[in-house]
Amino acid sequence: LRMLTLGPGDLEDIDVQQDSVLNRYYTKKYYPNAGKVEDNDQIIAQHHNGLCVVMIPPSHPICSKTVQSVDFKISENCDRSDIVLSGKKKRGAQFVNPNSKMCNVLCADGTAYVLYCG
Repeated sequence: LRMLTLGPGDLEDIDVQQDSVLNRYYTKKYYPNAGKVEDNDQIIAQHHNGLCVVMIPPSHPICSKTVQSVDFKISENCDRSDIVLSGKKKRGAQFVNPNSKMCNVLCADGTAYVLYCG
């Protein structure tokens, strides 16, 4: 076993390509027109343990506007912000369908968008 001693600047010439956590551990799926709404494209990144991250692509209309509020209260009986998870198996999680509403996004110009669970 041989030990190398590196000085400051010795690593500048080494091109280390590291993938982001999203690229390494998540499978990404693109959903055009989510919820059958025109230009409501979404990206769902799914971890191997089942956790999903919902994202919007840079081409989504929300990205060119100022977001005023995000409301997770879908109806009187369903408020996604009240969910409390606990334990390894995430007890208390809500089961959702691809067409389930996740949140309402209100922009400063008055337009509203609905983001779906996938």
